[in-house]
Amino acid sequence: MSRAPEPVVVLGVGTCSPVTLGPRGGHHVPVTRLARLGVTTGGLVVGAGASGAVLHALNVVGPASGVGTDFWLLGLVGALAFGIGGGALTRKRPALSVGWLLLAIGASQGLALLCREWGVYALETYGGLPLGEAAYWVSNWVWLPGNLALLAVLPLVLPDGRLPTPRWRPALVLAVTVIMLDTAAWALAPYDQLDVEVAVAGIANPVASAQAETLAAIATPLSIVAFALAVASMVVRWRRAASEERAQLAWVLLGSGVTVALLVVAQLLGRTGLNVTWLPALALVPLPVACVVAVLRHRLWNIDIVVSQSLLYAALSAVVVGIYLATVGVLGAVAGRSTGAPVAATAVVALLVLPLHRRLQRMVNRLVHGDVEDPYAALARVGRRLEDAAGPEEISTRVLPEVVRDVARALRAPYAAIALRDGQLIETGTATSEIVELPLSYGGVPVGTMLIGRGADNLSGGERRLLDDLARQAAVAVHGVLLTRDAQRSREQLVEAREDERRRLRRELHDGLGPALAAVALQAETARDLVDADPGKAVGLLDRLVPRLNDAVGDVRAVVHGLRPPTLDDLGLGGALEELAARFTTPSRSVRVDVDPLGELPAAVDVAAYRIVAEALTNAVRHGGATAIGVQVRRDDGALRVSVIDNGCGVRPGVRHGVGLRSMRERAEELGGTCAVELVSDGRGTVVSVLLPLGVR
Repeated sequence: MSRAPEPVVVLGVGTCSPVTLGPRGGHHVPVTRLARLGVTTGGLVVGAGASGAVLHALNVVGPASGVGTDFWLLGLVGALAFGIGGGALTRKRPALSVGWLLLAIGASQGLALLCREWGVYALETYGGLPLGEAAYWVSNWVWLPGNLALLAVLPLVLPDGRLPTPRWRPALVLAVTVIMLDTAAWALAPYDQLDVEVAVAGIANPVASAQAETLAAIATPLSIVAFALAVASMVVRWRRAASEERAQLAWVLLGSGVTVALLVVAQLLGRTGLNVTWLPALALVPLPVACVVAVLRHRLWNIDIVVSQSLLYAALSAVVVGIYLATVGVLGAVAGRSTGAPVAATAVVALLVLPLHRRLQRMVNRLVHGDVEDPYAALARVGRRLEDAAGPEEISTRVLPEVVRDVARALRAPYAAIALRDGQLIETGTATSEIVELPLSYGGVPVGTMLIGRGADNLSGGERRLLDDLARQAAVAVHGVLLTRDAQRSREQLVEAREDERRRLRRELHDGLGPALAAVALQAETARDLVDADPGKAVGLLDRLVPRLNDAVGDVRAVVHGLRPPTLDDLGLGGALEELAARFTTPSRSVRVDVDPLGELPAAVDVAAYRIVAEALTNAVRHGGATAIGVQVRRDDGALRVSVIDNGCGVRPGVRHGVGLRSMRERAEELGGTCAVELVSDGRGTVVSVLLPLGVR
């Protein structure tokens, strides 16, 4: 079964509601067809510009070579730049309205060039060719909608093809109204009232009307408002944008800035009498290129550095020139015309340029990077993310990766990562040869490391403070993640230990007590059958049965004792320890027990204390050869303190601890306590010191 083409969402220019395009009916168009349409349209736009350039060449070398179109290069470059840029966008992202808008702007430029050159060719070079006057009339106004859309509509929908919010729809309506009014004014205006490039003799506007001036008077103030709203929409979008959208906007702003700079330079050079008609044409290239990069390739280049350095040196140059001119003007007004004024102005600039550079650097960094010099903005963002996180696992999977990306963006670092103590690595970018490591610790305990792909010498003081503050915030988050994972591992170990204990009990009951009781049952049945026939033999069987029953009872007691010593329930911890000490006491060895009144103890605590004391006594007798052992138990400030002191040979430094010592430590640590084994002060004997909390930590 063939699969139907999936619908595509296309955003109408300036709209906030999607228009669905599908395979059939109405507005439904397959994706591939839409992309092909965009590429074809781009080809037609480029073809119109190229055809206009060919006609221009024919006009220049033809009989009417005296009739020139000075701005033909502007139309050609505009058609090529916007036609190719729009075609590339619609091919890759046919659902995005920005590409179609670029194609419309390019079509406006290309069609204006083609119509103008055809009008000149038809009327002047070869007079009498058809559509000459009509083409010339179209060329006088068709260029205007594209230029106005470039200024008033394109900023409203960059970079995602949508308005910033639905509230900006009136701004779009105003922009479209301005385009219609201005275009109508130029279309109705007499040719002698237009600032046109060429006036073909003997023709007049076929639809000239006195209403053109009225339309122009209405459109002029509305145009100013529309352009101001377009700029304001970019400012609003920049302030609300996330990091990725802000990177896209940065490319658009860079392209716009280069365009404006080229136009200003062209204007200044033009006033000197130089022929720089190619410079305004060149100014049409940066913006469509920036739009394509912003939508398709913005992740491949670090625009922040380009924008920040460009803004920095542009602002610094403007301020320096202003200070120089102001100083020369003031000194000239005060002291009259003097050759010393430029020298004094240069000295003033030299004194102010360094502090100006530093201040402008901070301003530009804050504008472009957001919070490079303001670490608390980043801290506030991290705090909000931690607060919104549903749990430590969400912190691990969502918040920490965002923190890593923020650090890399804020510091313009190609690589950043957080390495957790349990081995997990959360990273972004590509690792470099120079790595700065910042330890992450919580409560003095290391929990991980933050890694930054920049040399330590390349970090400013503000960046270092930002890293330190972010490291403290990240350490709290990492600590929470590790605690959750430790708790999960503890639960898994608890379940595993419980199943191991059940397996041990099953094995002991099945392999030991079970067969013994089964054999006793068989012998009892045999004795019952022999009671009448051979009483003596039955009595003999019963005599042999009693020891086996006693053995079974002993096995049961051993199993029960392995679970919990019965003496703890019968005598309490103090009595159980005294009974234990009595078993280790001999004529040549004394064991003394000193136990304060303990009251009721948690079951886990008294079992752990009993087992640890039993293991300590065993080690003192078996390995230490002790002849005097003291056991002391105290209840102190919410904890149980247990000490076992012997006069044996002691545990020598460097000797590997055996299973007994490890088991004592593990029993204490399971309850959140501690167990220390040390030599006595004179080097003769061992002290086992145990601290067991009475409450759950």
